[in-house]
Amino acid sequence: MANTENFPDMAKASGRGRPTIYSEFLADQICVRIAAGDSVRKICQANDMPNEETIYRWILNLEEFSKKYRTAREIQQERYLDELIEIADEKPRVTPMGSTDSGAVQHAKLRIDTRKWTMARLAPRKYGDKMGLDHGVQQENPLATLIKRIAGTALPVAIEIPSGNVIDD
Repeated sequence: MANTENFPDMAKASGRGRPTIYSEFLADQICVRIAAGDSVRKICQANDMPNEETIYRWILNLEEFSKKYRTAREIQQERYLDELIEIADEKPRVTPMGSTDSGAVQHAKLRIDTRKWTMARLAPRKYGDKMGLDHGVQQENPLATLIKRIAGTALPVAIEIPSGNVIDD
């Protein structure tokens, strides 16, 4: 059970008909809805749910709820992954003229892109864009490549010595 001295709104009712006391049952209801794809904002619109601030405070201060919330978000990402495949596999609507409804195609694309973006932000290592290990750095030094090419030819390579004089090799 939560320590109510850290949460004054958990100790007494607010009078607005919303529950103000943390319970395992309420935490489970919230997390099940998150796992099913609902946002915290949507969940909090229901009269039998706490407000957003309360839920975020629980995430920050109650380790037990925080773990459940993280697990619910992971499940939500897996759900989104399944939805991506379903949305992509849906046949697009056809207009009365018999052509593909481009608006429906764009809407499906938006739904897919939104889920992909959300997944990449919630779990960047798992669903984010993969970057190469070079991070945009050139694989080979162009100057070193040029020197290697020249060294393989009959052209002389000039070497600068510390005194500033140039000698031919």
